[in-house]
Amino acid sequence: DGTFSVAFTPWSIGYLSGGALIKGMGKKKIYYLSRSDSWGKTIHDGLKVACKEYGGEIIDFAEVPSGTVDFSSIINKAKSLKPDVFVSCHFGGDAIAAFKQAYELGLYKVTTVFSTWITNVVASGIPDNALNGLYALMYSYHNLEGFEDKELAKVTKEYSDAHMKKWNEPPDAYGTIAYVATELLFQGIEKAGSFDGKKIAKVMKETKDFKGVKGTVYFREDHEMVSKYLAFLGKGKAPGEKKGKWDLFKIEGYFGGDSALPSLKSLGY
Repeated sequence: DGTFSVAFTPWSIGYLSGGALIKGMGKKKIYYLSRSDSWGKTIHDGLKVACKEYGGEIIDFAEVPSGTVDFSSIINKAKSLKPDVFVSCHFGGDAIAAFKQAYELGLYKVTTVFSTWITNVVASGIPDNALNGLYALMYSYHNLEGFEDKELAKVTKEYSDAHMKKWNEPPDAYGTIAYVATELLFQGIEKAGSFDGKKIAKVMKETKDFKGVKGTVYFREDHEMVSKYLAFLGKGKAPGEKKGKWDLFKIEGYFGGDSALPSLKSLGY
């Protein structure tokens, strides 16, 4: 009863990706490169729900295990199909290899390329020419300059500046998950006026206006965090646009809300 989550399952990553692609970018014909494990399958499940809801179609997909080094046959198949977008859920070194090969084999010339989930660390390992024009979803990004929510941009800058001063690099998405969890826990303690776990949990469940680097948030009945800004859509910058090592993306949109989480009914509530 005292456990709360500020992140979400891979299902939401798939659903949010579908919303970004179909509703946000108008990309309806999707080629999906999956990972042959629960990560890839659950993202696929969420993506299929978004396709049904928003009118998209997964025209083909392939799945390979983590650690795959050669994506050439998959990339060439995708080139021949000419989808509106090539989507990969691979992460870490696998993502770097996939997007590097996609660029080298000319996939960027025939379709939009999209990563369902990325961090600064992964993006910084992708060659500049393959990062240029790559669209990706991320939990957070350190630079929201020009973002429509000026208050969120201000809060993010304050957080990022403090992180830079302490660690000499901007906060990455996974570190921010830990920061958000701590930030909300401290607010819960202050509102409860106590360190008693039951009292804090009661406040966490009842408060509808926690505020921080994810905007105004609250927790559902299943203790999952709901935010207007669950994920940000970034577009990789061209080498000439970058002002430094960590100047990787321009944020072009955001996606979130209760519908981006599995329905409470589907979870047995």
